[in-house]
Amino acid sequence: MNVEASFAFAAIVISVLILYYYYRLNKVKNTQGAFFVCLVVDNTLTALSSYMKWAVTKYVDNPPEMFYSSMSYIYFVTHVLMIVFVFLYIFSDVRSWKEVSPALKAFIIVPICISLLFIGTNPLHHLVYSYNGSVYSRQPGIIAAYFTFVYYFLMTLFAIIWYRKSFSNKDRTVVLALLGIGLGSVVVQLIFPEMQVEIFAMALCELMLFLFIQNPTEQIDGAIGTYSRSAFTEKMRDNIISRRRFDLIVVDIRSYRDYEAKHESGGRPLMRAVAGHIKEIASTAEIYRVAENTLAVEVIRPKARETTELISAIGDDIQDTWDIEGEKVNMQGHLLKICMPGDITDNEQLQVLIERFRNSAFENRCMNVSDFDMQELDRYRRISAALARVIDKKQFEIRYTPVYSMALSRVIGAEVAVRFYDDELGYVYHDEIFSYAERSGHALQLGELMFEDICSFISEHKLSDFKLSFLLLKIMPAICMQPGMYEKLKALAEKYDVDPRLFCLQVTEQTVSKATPIFKQNINEMNEAGIRFCLEDYGSGFTNIASIYEMPFSILMVNQAVMHAAMGNEKARITMDSTLAMARDLSMMTMVAGINDDKMFNMISDMACDFAIGNYFFEQLDGEEFLKVARLSAEEREGEDRI
Repeated sequence: MNVEASFAFAAIVISVLILYYYYRLNKVKNTQGAFFVCLVVDNTLTALSSYMKWAVTKYVDNPPEMFYSSMSYIYFVTHVLMIVFVFLYIFSDVRSWKEVSPALKAFIIVPICISLLFIGTNPLHHLVYSYNGSVYSRQPGIIAAYFTFVYYFLMTLFAIIWYRKSFSNKDRTVVLALLGIGLGSVVVQLIFPEMQVEIFAMALCELMLFLFIQNPTEQIDGAIGTYSRSAFTEKMRDNIISRRRFDLIVVDIRSYRDYEAKHESGGRPLMRAVAGHIKEIASTAEIYRVAENTLAVEVIRPKARETTELISAIGDDIQDTWDIEGEKVNMQGHLLKICMPGDITDNEQLQVLIERFRNSAFENRCMNVSDFDMQELDRYRRISAALARVIDKKQFEIRYTPVYSMALSRVIGAEVAVRFYDDELGYVYHDEIFSYAERSGHALQLGELMFEDICSFISEHKLSDFKLSFLLLKIMPAICMQPGMYEKLKALAEKYDVDPRLFCLQVTEQTVSKATPIFKQNINEMNEAGIRFCLEDYGSGFTNIASIYEMPFSILMVNQAVMHAAMGNEKARITMDSTLAMARDLSMMTMVAGINDDKMFNMISDMACDFAIGNYFFEQLDGEEFLKVARLSAEEREGEDRI
């Protein structure tokens, strides 16, 4: 077997194996997958034409010139088509064909059409290649094939650069490697025409795409055997753009956390049982795991009442007692029904809606899209997009609200917050930012950037010289669920020579109510290292009194809604007074938020309140303004020490 045939044979073997495993493992059909199959099949035909030409020449005496011409014809047509399939496959990762403007479609289609027309009519003009018996010779028109390669090579490179933020680092690396291999093989074959290495190089590129981008194994959630979140995202995007008729039933298992906390194996057995049961009663539906405790059931072109009956069956079952691996489990869950097309306009809106449903506290067992404020969801989308830009460019602003000591009658610390400005949204403030950062996946990055920015501020302005008692810094659940989080924070503090014990991390009641074992473990490790914790928003209704002594809180901050209620209700005032007294008896410091006038200040002055925050003392300040306040407080302290 000569070199040309060896390359062709290797390409055939690789392509056939890719197609075999693709159809064996790939379960989710979409446009990108179709382009991938076209690419592999196209390269297989190219390799077959090259290999058959070698085989017939070797084993058949004097084959007709028509045979050679036909094989080269197949080679050139499929070879040129392959180039555009590569571009379409990569481009479809960020844009569906239906989303492409007519002008851009023309830029994509017209060059390949011209090239195919020129090559396809070669038997009439022989400007691309020709044969004299069995002797092949290139003609000047072969430049059309190379022009097509260069055109789509540059188009692909442009797409990678223009849409760089839409590609993961892994995908960008794979595509750039693919372009490098393709360019190298074209140069080699241009110099040495007899070495048809392009076919083999393309087979290697297909293998890279299959393993690292297409990767069917990523479409399966190995823990419970359903389709994965990535498969769900791809399929929904394709469905919505194609305006296919389907219903979606989102099943959120609220008892998952309790089950997970009691079992070393986590919640896998529970979700596996739920997914298996749904599959039994909805055999034609597709099931996706969109979050650890949430499944999505896709019903394609549902018949009359099919979705309603399915919701009723699932809803009844997830409010029942289940036998899971020999253990009786009281199931609790909520359902969300989405009718498509109609309820949702795009995939991003769908993802936001599901996330909001998962975090909702509605009592309805079965919910519809109409139960949600779509304008608020749209704001969430815009804030999430703006937040990504702000984090990327580090354009957020750290703000400080001074903490007033009731006993010392001066500022002894500050509550740290963040805000950013967007041309469309205006100012977006701390609570909204943190709420959206947690849902959009920006929590870790934002938290670390904030912590480093604060450490830099402390170091640059020598804030430690002002002898502040603490800086309150809100943390998000995602941060405290990361293994080794304390080491990261400690490393940042050491980088700027800041004592980590200066920080008191605020944890909301809602966060405590969902605390996992690793969350509690990380908090205990940080507490042992000297970092203090404040239970924020106590009285908001998410936890009971047990949360106060189950975790190492040194400060209890009463929710400002409780404060406002106490102003107009004697029973609420007594309750607040008792809560503050109880916290002090438990050796905790106490803080009240939302002190805005003399009446509020006078009321807490008679209670067991150590610290207070509110506009009565100071509004939220920028760094320079807070430095002035901190410096004045330090001078007051020095005066007290001299006296």
